Amino acid sequence: MVGIYLVQDKVRQYVSPEFEYITGYTSDELIGTHSLDLVHPEDREQVREKAIEHLKVQGNVPYEYRFKRKDGGILWILERVSSILYKGKPAMVASFMDITERKKMEETIRHLAYHDALTDLPNRLLFNEILTLELARAQRNQQQVAVMLLDLDEFKNINDTLGHPIGGQLLKAVADRLRRSVRKADTVARMGGDEFMLVLLEIRQEEDAARIAQKLMTAFTRPFAFRDHKLRITSSVVIAIYSHDGEDSETLMKNAEIAMYHAKERGRNNYQYYIPAMNGRVLVDS
Repeated sequence: MVGIYLVQDKVRQYVSPEFEYITGYTSDELIGTHSLDLVHPEDREQVREKAIEHLKVQGNVPYEYRFKRKDGGILWILERVSSILYKGKPAMVASFMDITERKKMEETIRHLAYHDALTDLPNRLLFNEILTLELARAQRNQQQVAVMLLDLDEFKNINDTLGHPIGGQLLKAVADRLRRSVRKADTVARMGGDEFMLVLLEIRQEEDAARIAQKLMTAFTRPFAFRDHKLRITSSVVIAIYSHDGEDSETLMKNAEIAMYHAKERGRNNYQYYIPAMNGRVLVDS
């Protein structure tokens, strides 16, 4: 369904029955009102600029924005505008289509592409994007960022003895506990299997990251309860610090994985910083 409305001197002069149906307003309520008054406040400047731009050039390239219905609901709109003469004066006529369902579907698809299906945490792809952005910000502001890799100890035994459904419930509970153990500004992601990775912002000194690592490990001292099962699990945590352990996301993540190899060697249920000497030891041991 496509609605039509006409604007002259920034005021609506006509709206079609389809426009009334889409928005929930009657023509009496709309005619004589400002053309931008029901556009979402965050989108008004963009809509104003797009309309002016399209009226200056040939053609009418569509653009999208949010519109407030009479019942308070927010619609996503696809709109095209054209210049006309109305009663001998310049005016603008716009076609107006509700694309809310399409936008919801796009958002769902995007969410699935960037989030882990089991825990709803950011996945490896989104984590890498977030880390890249935060490293650029840290460079500008001359701040430190900690990258932390957390691996559940002996998780395979739980899957093997209790089954994957219980293992999945445990991973979801771990994800929730990790979320609640860090600040909102920090990021927790599931990298796959029983590995989780975190970005900790504005680390003033390395000891700050160590305190958070201890907090995460302490969070696992309480058992995880699922119906007839009460599970206890420990974790191994490693820390790499921007910028002396790496200046880009790929290097920091690789060094954290190298440090995890050594943390597991030490007997699990511990945390460890990455140090450059670990690279040579991994090559020899492998």
